[in-house]
Amino acid sequence: MAQFVRPPVAAREYQDDDGTVIAYGNRWGRNSPPEKSYSVTSNLDRYEPLHEVARALIDYLESTSEVTLENDASCIADFLRPQGVLEAVRVSPSNPDCATLTFGFTSFPAVYLHAGVLHDFAFPTCGCDACDEGINEQLDQVESRVFAVTSGNYRESVITRGRIWATYELNRADRSESGRGRLDAVSKDQIKSASRRLATLPGWWAAWLLRLKG
Repeated sequence: MAQFVRPPVAAREYQDDDGTVIAYGNRWGRNSPPEKSYSVTSNLDRYEPLHEVARALIDYLESTSEVTLENDASCIADFLRPQGVLEAVRVSPSNPDCATLTFGFTSFPAVYLHAGVLHDFAFPTCGCDACDEGINEQLDQVESRVFAVTSGNYRESVITRGRIWATYELNRADRSESGRGRLDAVSKDQIKSASRRLATLPGWWAAWLLRLKG
C-alpha cells in the first residue's frame, strides 16, 4: 500500500509591528506569552494547510481502504459540538467494528475530527496567539490521529462517576495519548446509543480493511 504523502505546504512569513519575522510555533520561547495575546488571533491564513491536508487524507483513505464517503449537511451532526462547522465529510469503513472518521471544516480555518462515537478533536485546539500552535505540528497531529484510528489503535469508553465522562486512548506513531471529557452537553439518548455500541467491541476499534488492488 502506498504511504500517505502530505501535499506541499508553502512557507509563509509574517512580521510583527516592528518588522520582526514571527516564529509561529516557537514565538514565546521560554517566556510566558503577553496577557493581551490570549484574546488575539492573527494571520489565520497560516492554518489554511489544515484544510488542504485533511482533504488529501480523505482522498487517500478512499483510495486505500474499504470505505464509503458522505458529504452533506447531515454529517455535521456527528460532532458533539458542531458550532462553526460549515462542511463535513464522513468516512465510514465497511467493517462496523471500525471507528468512523468525520472531517469538519470551519472558516477559522480549522479542522475538526470526529472519531468513533464520542470524541471530537480540533486542529488547532485554540488558535490564539498565546497558544502559538505551529502549523507543522498541527498537521503532524491530524495525520497521526487519523492513522492511529485506521490502524486499530483507538478505543473509547463511558464512565459514570458522579458525572458522565467519555474517555479515549490513542496509540500514535509518535506517542501514546489518552484523555477524557464530560458529556454534559450530550443527550442521554446519544450517550446510551454510544454505550451500547462500545459494549459490542472487544476493546479497541478494529483496523480498517485495505482496498484490494485490481
